[in-house]
Amino acid sequence: MTILRWNPDDVMACLEAEPWVADYETEYRYDVERHGLRLSLTVWPLEQLVYLELHRTGQLQPLQRFALYVADAIVYVHDKRGEYLEFRSCLVLPDPLYLQRPGGQEIDSIATMLGYRMQLTIKPQLRLQFAYPL
Repeated sequence: MTILRWNPDDVMACLEAEPWVADYETEYRYDVERHGLRLSLTVWPLEQLVYLELHRTGQLQPLQRFALYVADAIVYVHDKRGEYLEFRSCLVLPDPLYLQRPGGQEIDSIATMLGYRMQLTIKPQLRLQFAYPL
């Protein structure tokens, strides 16, 4: 069984938000507000899944929501390139339950082959950016 490689303290440092943590550390939820936007980021390390919802502050309906299957790792980058979280070898999914549908088991090999990265920055503003493999 593969488990997501990540450090919850690094995510907390980058997002500047204390997580809500489920029993047995099976789920971590971080909420960040910046410039009229609210980002909810939920990590399920055992499933290698990250779920993101972006809202305008005070709105119930999200502007955007999607899940990431992260085959490699979540890495905190804080150097001359900037400060951001990088989700390595990831695949964008319509929702976290996608893996429970038929065909979902091949997702690990697909994500590893594609190797897409997503970068999440909150300073000076909230930004999500997808990039090709390293």
